[in-house]
Amino acid sequence: MQKYEISERTGTVRHLFSHGLPLRRAVEPAAGQRPGRPGGAGILRFHIQAVSNSAADQKIKLEVRDFLLERLSACGAETKQQLLDYVDKEKGLLEQETETFLQSLGASCAVDIRTGSSRFPSKAYGDLVLPAGVYDAVQVTIGEGAGHNWWCVLYPPLCVPAAAVQ
Repeated sequence: MQKYEISERTGTVRHLFSHGLPLRRAVEPAAGQRPGRPGGAGILRFHIQAVSNSAADQKIKLEVRDFLLERLSACGAETKQQLLDYVDKEKGLLEQETETFLQSLGASCAVDIRTGSSRFPSKAYGDLVLPAGVYDAVQVTIGEGAGHNWWCVLYPPLCVPAAAVQ
């Protein structure tokens, strides 16, 4: 199991190569930062909102998740900023490819992909705990985006597509 910790000095996530006790640490705001803004400036969240709460739309949301995680992991970005730059530059292509993918599943929905800041609730990812607050994010809205959402940490890469879990 991979372990991560939050740097006390910088508030960024780093991978632990040693095998120690499980960590349950949260990102604390850095001195001088405004409340609600995490100190983990190196963190990029990934947020996908489904068309609706129907079982079919929720399944499609997870298919889109896997599709986009594969595309984004293949882009060659090695930093959060490179990943943000890639998404901003390729936004139109990513939306078009995702809509084509949806059509292959029998769904016809518009897809909106954008980068920006968004408020997220507190969330535990294994041994990493991120407090509620405002994070930089890649946000994906399928159709009207009226359904339940899904999120993870896109950078550093803590998102796991369903295929990798099986």
